[in-house]
Amino acid sequence: LEEAEALGSEDKPVTAGFGNPYLFVSVIVVVLGYLSYQELGLDKISAKTSKLSEEEIMQQYVQTANQMEGKQTAFQPAPAPR
Repeated sequence: LEEAEALGSEDKPVTAGFGNPYLFVSVIVVVLGYLSYQELGLDKISAKTSKLSEEEIMQQYVQTANQMEGKQTAFQPAPAPR
């Protein structure tokens, strides 16, 4: 009877092979999320940006904003300090 109910019954959820199906799904979601994080290179973003000066970060920010607005996309150096 216990073996037959492992595939589920009116009172029990399916437990065949997985134990707790919610835990199984949660583990799969976490593993896929971590693999996506690694594949997209998001773990390396902080290493790249920490080596940039504040001026370089602002130049990238302005260039990205200009591209999003459809303005000129060529690199424009920052004005020389006075």
